[in-house]
Amino acid sequence: MSSGAIVTSGLALGIDAAAHEGALAAEGVTLAVLGCGCDEVYPKRHWRLAERISASGLILSEFPTGTQAYPGNFPRRNRIVTGLSQGVVVVEAGLRSGSLVSARLALSQGREVMAMPGPVTQANSRGCHQLIRDGAALIESSEDVMRSLGRLEDPLLSCGSLIGDLSPGEKTLLAELSQNPSSIDDLVSALGQAVDEVTVNLVSLEVMGHIFSEGGIYHASATAVESSGLKR
Repeated sequence: MSSGAIVTSGLALGIDAAAHEGALAAEGVTLAVLGCGCDEVYPKRHWRLAERISASGLILSEFPTGTQAYPGNFPRRNRIVTGLSQGVVVVEAGLRSGSLVSARLALSQGREVMAMPGPVTQANSRGCHQLIRDGAALIESSEDVMRSLGRLEDPLLSCGSLIGDLSPGEKTLLAELSQNPSSIDDLVSALGQAVDEVTVNLVSLEVMGHIFSEGGIYHASATAVESSGLKR
């Protein structure tokens, strides 16, 4: 990514896949650690994502080729993910989530642990809130992550320097969101673009901290609007 950060995750459904997709969309480097052999992509639907990662990043596993994905493999996989990382970000986690196990692993390895808060009514926010109560850094954007890692001093200058590097599609999407916070369906309709194109641009902008989502509605961040000269 533009910050030079490398994204490491586990190729799983949800947040893992979004993290890998965001890094690829930003033309950055991403590593995927598997809970199976490197010849056995899991989940199967991510085989194309795995190919894209291997083209510019790395797919790795401690398991020999031919090893199938078993539940007991994933905690072992997660200790490698955290061990390779300078900091660990937890985006969603229930109180019994495996993400909390990963957070404890990260702490035992001397890694920075960060958590994103969410609605208090959602079970998947409670693990993040517990981590924050226990001392994890509260993060809301990529700038917060880089600041927690000691790699960002002035978030406004950092964000402003990235605005000019956005693709035409990302700029169009950011301009639309600066005027009208919208869902993915509304953006597809308003911009007349394919849902895949809108999704990739959303992931890229969110990873860079230019936008954020609340309840399925995407908003342009105040920092991005101010640094780009866009008006709400």
